[in-house]
Amino acid sequence: MMVITSIWYLTEVWLRTKRVVAIVLAVLFTPFLGLFFVGQFSGPIFLGSAMIIYAFKKRVLPLFLLGMFFLTFKPHLGGPIFLAMMIWIFAYKDEFGKKALLFFIPLMGVVSAIGFIMDPNWIVNYPRSLMQYSSLPGVDVCNKCASLLAKIILLPWANISKPLAYGVAFVLILLEIIVLLKYVPSVFAKIDGAISVSIFAALLFLPYTMLYDYTLLFIPWIFVWAKNKFFAIFPLLSYLIISQDENGGIVLPLLCLLLFGFYIAYYMPQRPHVV
Repeated sequence: MMVITSIWYLTEVWLRTKRVVAIVLAVLFTPFLGLFFVGQFSGPIFLGSAMIIYAFKKRVLPLFLLGMFFLTFKPHLGGPIFLAMMIWIFAYKDEFGKKALLFFIPLMGVVSAIGFIMDPNWIVNYPRSLMQYSSLPGVDVCNKCASLLAKIILLPWANISKPLAYGVAFVLILLEIIVLLKYVPSVFAKIDGAISVSIFAALLFLPYTMLYDYTLLFIPWIFVWAKNKFFAIFPLLSYLIISQDENGGIVLPLLCLLLFGFYIAYYMPQRPHVV
């Protein structure tokens, strides 16, 4: 239901038939299949991002707050989305966004308080769990991680510590946002652009992203598909390729990088044609 609801929010101006096709393609998108079997928290992040995009378009404050709450289900993935949204709100002086943040801050205070009741040391334990994930069964040295940065780190000449890897990821995410703001500012013209860019950054640079986390890639894909119907083949392509590799290998990060390139290309300023 989360997937269907999310896509319904993201495609609210589409014809009903095309919206149904989008849902069918989501079912065929390999990361969603992984999500269905594993049952991870990437689903609420996907739904929360879709809610936030819809809430900004329709100016629905309760939906925005609910979407922000869902981002907390996996903070290392929801964090970059929140960061990009904050930059967008203040860069474009969005009045609805500023008003929404006034309600969001006390809400996060309540959520944090609940977290302290459940685990008084959660603010330390959660980052520690991310740094120690390689000791868990099945993710030793993160051989099942599907992040481009993780694949680079696994190279013998780039074997760096996990805290440093997260530091590098944070710098790369900030750098990506700053470069795009300077050279391709049109990509941030709408909130869906800011969130899409943050999703690309999180999936490419965060060292701990798994196959099912790439469900988030469906969000920018929807906006690319809206511009070029050829991209309807993307979910099918991912299924045909990744189904041949139980871990997703390097395929998913490369598909993500390819889609990122196409996404930015649509927003690049056009040079005047000289005869």
